[in-house]
Amino acid sequence: SHNVVIFSQRRYGKTSLIKKVLHLATLEGFLTIYTDIYHILTEEDLVKAYAKALASTMEGSIEKIFQTLKTIFSSLRPKITVDADGKPEFTFGVESGRDPIMDLEEVLESVKKYADKKGVKAAVVLDEFQQIGQLQQAHRIESIIRSQIQSHRDISYIFMGSKKHLIFDMFSDPTRPLYGSGKMLPLEKIAPKHLKAFIFNRFHLTRKHIPKEVASRLVDVCESHPYYTQYVSHSLWEVTPFNSSITDIDLENYG
Repeated sequence: SHNVVIFSQRRYGKTSLIKKVLHLATLEGFLTIYTDIYHILTEEDLVKAYAKALASTMEGSIEKIFQTLKTIFSSLRPKITVDADGKPEFTFGVESGRDPIMDLEEVLESVKKYADKKGVKAAVVLDEFQQIGQLQQAHRIESIIRSQIQSHRDISYIFMGSKKHLIFDMFSDPTRPLYGSGKMLPLEKIAPKHLKAFIFNRFHLTRKHIPKEVASRLVDVCESHPYYTQYVSHSLWEVTPFNSSITDIDLENYG
């Protein structure tokens, strides 16, 4: 297994990129788990989010998944609820007064149990991982995670973050438990030539046209920022009739 740490500013496309990678890994037979922990406030929130992410990867009937969860978790209590769209989903209850770090250790180990049961390798993504550092028991959590990932030979962990100094310190500070636990991969802006080609081709495929020089200017105006480049491109695409072309004036009027 190989562990990596990916960091960049927000809206650089980290999540879209990693979800594409996970999709390809799934096609190759990997168990893939994605957990966004940006909004967690407590250790208990972290446990529940990770358990829910694992449950969401399971296949089969609701009853079968429910029984599997009861088998791999000894302390967490799975519950079936209905989301805003009317779809069933799993949530988890914890024992009152129980140390949430013990529950976290169990959830981390449960991923290995489930992957071993299926006979597959796994890829686990923890997005906005720097939020761990804001929790009261951050040091213990980092220690537990390090201990677990060292023994998970067939699981690759991808730690992602948008606050560079926080996540960088977690993995580069020799006094932190996760020091050296993953290869650091900063995600930079997409090269302008690739953004320009992408915009030009996407317009062309939908029977709308943007001259290469206009696409080039659009990328320059947005300073090659992935989110803003796509946002402006989509806005211009929406107001452009089919079989028509965008001009410099259209771009100026948008600005």
